[in-house]
Amino acid sequence: MSIYREWIISRTKKFRRHFHCKINSLALSLLFLPIIALATNGDASANVVVNKVNTKVALFFDNKDINFETDAFDVKGAISSKNIELGENDVTEPSFDTKLNGGEITVKIKRALPLLLDDNGKKSVIYSGYEDVTSILMQNNIKLYPEDTITDSIITDFFSDQSVGRKIVVERAPVLYVNVDGDTKELRSWEKTVGEAINENGILVGDKDKAEPRLGTYLTNKVAVTITRVAESEVREEEVISFETQTISDYNLNIGEGYIKQLGKNGKKENTFKIISENGAMVSKTLLSSVVLSGSQIEIRVVGKKPINANDYWGTIAAASGMFGVDASKMYRVMLCESGGNRFAGGYYKGLFQYAPDTWSGASATYPGGAYAGASIYDVTAQIYVTAWKASRQGWGAWGCQ
Repeated sequence: MSIYREWIISRTKKFRRHFHCKINSLALSLLFLPIIALATNGDASANVVVNKVNTKVALFFDNKDINFETDAFDVKGAISSKNIELGENDVTEPSFDTKLNGGEITVKIKRALPLLLDDNGKKSVIYSGYEDVTSILMQNNIKLYPEDTITDSIITDFFSDQSVGRKIVVERAPVLYVNVDGDTKELRSWEKTVGEAINENGILVGDKDKAEPRLGTYLTNKVAVTITRVAESEVREEEVISFETQTISDYNLNIGEGYIKQLGKNGKKENTFKIISENGAMVSKTLLSSVVLSGSQIEIRVVGKKPINANDYWGTIAAASGMFGVDASKMYRVMLCESGGNRFAGGYYKGLFQYAPDTWSGASATYPGGAYAGASIYDVTAQIYVTAWKASRQGWGAWGCQ
């Protein structure tokens, strides 16, 4: 202890000569490191006190030592019994809550001394009676993380630190906040890039996963990282092929009558899709292939087109309309509307479909093959076939009565 004190005194003299100033007794006390505690007596174990018994206490504090007996239950009570004031961060060896159960015990009060704390560049003065760094920082509510580095030293650059005595430097690893798998994790790392820091902390990033910012981004403090889990898969789904319906007109069946000539049957095909999901939610579905497992069968429906109570001309109308692809029912309605089914009806306009004489001459003469050239305007067959042919080419616009 005397060697350490001599070293402190010599450093103090050099400091005074350099700055030409006086160092008061408080500044000198800042240089003193805590004195190593005396070993406690083995009898001072934390036993439960059953009855009040006197304990002999050898108390060392403030360069004093006193011996006394006390019936206090613990070290703190023994010190209080002597009206000795304790500072906020003063500590004792053994600790305040050590039980007294008779016998002898040696207690030392270690006064809190000032220390310079450099917490990641932020400097402040803290106080503690402890000697070990971990206890000092815990006592001052300085939270430490496994990635932090701690340096404990004696101040040598008085001008830069504006202080003397002991200095504790805490270097904090950069923090990153990683949003992944539905949770936000607070991580710390000394690695250079975001990807290296994430990997160091045991978070696996797949080849198809996305990271924002990118994994190669240099790590900075308090960076927020979002990892999106991307999954690709192929799924097969069966799809029904709905049958189509074909309608056939039957001019021999009355309107409102009909039947199904062939029942329809649904088919089936297998589709293969590529599914891309992000964080479990599908974002795209692409068809890769489609294979028909069974084809569909068309349904054929026969529908009656013959008007109820059709006259004798219906058969010819059905044949002519079938030849030229016009609606026989409509053709029949036009006939009834124009002439009432009377081939001799009309004045200037004549016949079943009421042609003007000049119009009839031209139409009948141009009928394919000249089959009805020169036919009478009252010729039923001629009027029906010429009209069906004309309507197939020009529609029904020439007939105002429909």
